[in-house]
Amino acid sequence: MTGRIRELGPLLRGRARQEGLVPALAGLHAALSPRAPHHGPTGFAVAPAELADGGAERTERLPGGEVVVLRGEPGAEPEDWGEAVVWLRLGCSEALRETAVGHLGERVSGGSALLHRQLVRAQLADALTGQLEVRAVLDRPEPRTAADLAHAHDRLSAADRGLARLLGASGYLLGGPGHVADVSALLAAAYAHPEES
Repeated sequence: MTGRIRELGPLLRGRARQEGLVPALAGLHAALSPRAPHHGPTGFAVAPAELADGGAERTERLPGGEVVVLRGEPGAEPEDWGEAVVWLRLGCSEALRETAVGHLGERVSGGSALLHRQLVRAQLADALTGQLEVRAVLDRPEPRTAADLAHAHDRLSAADRGLARLLGASGYLLGGPGHVADVSALLAAAYAHPEES
């Protein structure tokens, strides 16, 4: 872990958790690829719309702005990029968990909050366990391998899918928390190395 990612990673996580995916993604590009969106090994880039010169394959409108998916030539990966993406996704996943807990705490069935139901608590525990596992990998002093990052992406994607289900239909609305989780998964797909999948 370089000194830069020791500082940048937690900042991206906090920004994603508090402000959302788009501001955190803007911070990622500003710190590690300020001149142009970084295209991953598959040739795709996921970036805030203001960084694109057009030619977006896909545009996603999220709270905090628009994100575009661009196709281009695979670029040389900036140092710490892969790990920074995991930090960003961790913050998004934690925000989704907080949204789910708030949502479930307000819903009542049979005289008690849904949050107190055993199956709901088990799903929340699974998500939290995955997030804590990712955090433990990111916090350890040894360098992260491609396999470590791939596993972290898998754990975050699984946690996000479970959390979106807990939100019911509201978890799948465009611009909603599940939509943010979908774009977070696009980040993993765009920047995972072929040997990581």
